[in-house]
Amino acid sequence: MSGTYLELTQAGIHGILMFALGYLWIVLSPNGFVATGNIPLGQAAIMGAMVAAHGCLLAFVLGVMFDIIPLVYGSENVSIPPSSLKAIYNLNQIGTAIILVGIIIGDLNLFHDLYLVGMAAFAFQYTYLFEMARGLVILKNEDNERELAPALKIIAMLIPLPVLICLITGVYSENIEIVRTMMWVTIAFQGIPIVWCLLLSHLHRRFDWKLFSPSTGIRNASIVVILVSISHGIFEIFSFFGIQGSSVTLNVARSIPLICMGIMLKPWILIRNIFKEKIYVALVVQGAIAILILGICNLLVIYTDPSDSKTWNSEGAGALFIFTIASTITLGYLACLHEDHRHTIMEERTKGWPTALIAASAMLIVSITWFQFEIFYNIPTEIRGILVGLPFVLTGFRMITWWRNQVIPEEGEWKRIPMFYDEINEPLDPYGLSEI
Repeated sequence: MSGTYLELTQAGIHGILMFALGYLWIVLSPNGFVATGNIPLGQAAIMGAMVAAHGCLLAFVLGVMFDIIPLVYGSENVSIPPSSLKAIYNLNQIGTAIILVGIIIGDLNLFHDLYLVGMAAFAFQYTYLFEMARGLVILKNEDNERELAPALKIIAMLIPLPVLICLITGVYSENIEIVRTMMWVTIAFQGIPIVWCLLLSHLHRRFDWKLFSPSTGIRNASIVVILVSISHGIFEIFSFFGIQGSSVTLNVARSIPLICMGIMLKPWILIRNIFKEKIYVALVVQGAIAILILGICNLLVIYTDPSDSKTWNSEGAGALFIFTIASTITLGYLACLHEDHRHTIMEERTKGWPTALIAASAMLIVSITWFQFEIFYNIPTEIRGILVGLPFVLTGFRMITWWRNQVIPEEGEWKRIPMFYDEINEPLDPYGLSEI
């Protein structure tokens, strides 16, 4: 399966382009849902976050997984048939395209119907992962150095859950409370565990930043982060059904997994290594540091406005995590993986700060939107929409440029086996998947 990330990266880029077009349409078109007031910008962002999480962002994540995991644990133990890969590729793009059609037509009732169809397509793509997930769960390797990490097993066991999440989101898309809950459940059960695995395998092992000294330290940290995140997801569901009624408690629960993961990543080491001019990918490091900042901001907002009259905790923080943090970390990881396939030596790689600065501006603008600063909200809706969407459009443009210049390789540049995997016996696991 090595190299399949190219196909899924293409699907993800197509999804970004369709997503950007849809966003600009609802904000700038005369019959756009935000421009006409049929859907508030915040609600549109939450619905869009669900499309991104289970659409283009998932395509990028699956590209990484299909490329690395079979190489580490053996394609005979963990693999996905080419037919399933093709089905995921098609369903991922079809889902986003159908929702885009509903946006352009401009009929609100039809849009919700097509949103259901699109989310159903996203749900069905997960069914093609069941066999691979089952293989990961039951995998028993006699070689302890390639023992499957508990974090990956937990992610594999949770694969059926997104099917239900996507279908519920589609069926009840008109109910903002349900869609908001599904967004946070997606973050708790899927987003945080995946981001944690990507960050540790990238920073701790691939770049040897030594975030944890003993091998047990990284495993213990993984168990803590994932258990805290899953507990938050369960708490989110309890809150929706009225078992827990305090909005302040719920917002604190939304902050704890982010703060926990942010502290476990030891941002002081990340910042120190940046100033030491170590080799790194700016998108990944920036996203890792932003996790703790986001969690702290959540608590500060609760302290300054316990009644949550601002919508930052309930909507903005979740959308920001998906649109900026999860996406930047995944794209940075993917860019590094591609350089590995090109066998580019570390010293010749660019850190990618221009793209990272675009992502940072997106974080800042989205934050201002949800904090509802008076100056920002005095700007006309169309201009405000352009300001919010511009960083994401620029990111899409950067992805297209990267695809044209880097991903479409010249003859002889790209290798099926990424660098260090040609020494698969030493090290056994260059991305540290067995340690997470």
